[in-house]
Amino acid sequence: MRPLLLAVMLAGCASDPTEVVLVIDSDLGTDGLPRVEIQVLGPSMLEEVSTTIDFREPGSPPPYPLTLGLVRDPSAPNSFLAVNVSGEDESGRVLRASARTEFVAGESRALVLRLDAVCVDVNCPEGATCREGECVDDILLGADLPRADDVL
Repeated sequence: MRPLLLAVMLAGCASDPTEVVLVIDSDLGTDGLPRVEIQVLGPSMLEEVSTTIDFREPGSPPPYPLTLGLVRDPSAPNSFLAVNVSGEDESGRVLRASARTEFVAGESRALVLRLDAVCVDVNCPEGATCREGECVDDILLGADLPRADDVL
């Protein structure tokens, strides 16, 4: 069993879910950024869940923002996770966003990662991500993330 589950965010069935809702948005829209790759590393930073969303394929999710529920396995040794998101625009230019954060027990928090034009081809060093055109630390405390209900 994996300590981290990746699922498309649907209706919640648990009364007190411990989850991070990943919200991926872009000012380029699905025409300008039609394909997104998502990588999630779980608590030990060894297990990985990856998926690719191609908005051009039949049956693909609705346009941005894209939401995915990241649910912590209660048997996991800690509550850390790392998320890496990347996309390539129609010209082949790459956009990347990342965050390292943690689950907050019994709460649903939102992690918003943006793939915006101001970050095209901005290559940040490991441990940093591009926000508003600048490289910044990618560590976000779980308690500082907004509640998912306030974002969705």
